[in-house]
Amino acid sequence: MRQAIDRAGLSPNDIDFVSAHGTGTKLNDAAEAMAVNRVFERRIPLTATKSLTGHTLGSAGLTSLVLALESLRRQAIPATLRASAPDEALDVALVTQLTQAKIRHAIVNAFGFGGSNASVVVRSA
Repeated sequence: MRQAIDRAGLSPNDIDFVSAHGTGTKLNDAAEAMAVNRVFERRIPLTATKSLTGHTLGSAGLTSLVLALESLRRQAIPATLRASAPDEALDVALVTQLTQAKIRHAIVNAFGFGGSNASVVVRSA
């Protein structure tokens, strides 16, 4: 995430929300939450769209990217569905309902088997 933000010429404070890889598994979500908390100096809005789409395996990153681009277009952060009891220990600002927001930049995380990890920053036109 830091490298993606640096390459975009931004700081973590310029990012308006995180589209987490968010598999909904205890260990993966805890590791990602820890990384998000290390990168961002504030509780940044975080959504996990696999709760909407399911895990589309090889296209999971692309699906999250398209949804982030649509978030920029609509100026709204999609909800993380079925998160009725988020784990408080993760200490993240989980978005649980569609939230209108001024969004200029978002970061999308895509993590894969075997250590294939990527983060991309998208910005509004």
